[in-house]
Amino acid sequence: MTHGQPMIRAVPGPGFAAGRTVSTWMHTGGLTNPMAYVLIGHAPPRRPDLTCASAEAGLMGMVNAMRLRPAAERVPIIGARLIIRGPYVALDYGHPHFFMRFPVPRPGVA
Repeated sequence: MTHGQPMIRAVPGPGFAAGRTVSTWMHTGGLTNPMAYVLIGHAPPRRPDLTCASAEAGLMGMVNAMRLRPAAERVPIIGARLIIRGPYVALDYGHPHFFMRFPVPRPGVA
């Protein structure tokens, strides 16, 4: 890696994606089209093979694959990455073979 070039990290597999914490919400006020937001994070490591550094590298691999930017920058349009089938929602997080499935919301939770 040369100075000034961003570090590219590997996109994590389904085991890593399944262990993430996810929060979702919709913003509909004042917009012609609703905007879906997704916050993906990780709890403190609970397995010996997962460290804070490896969890960060996995999350940053997802960030690189989806071409995301820091919250202080203009939010990029990353395309249609949410797949909705009935009550099930999944995210195309950049892995060539797997999606990340989101938890089904509880009744009465928007």
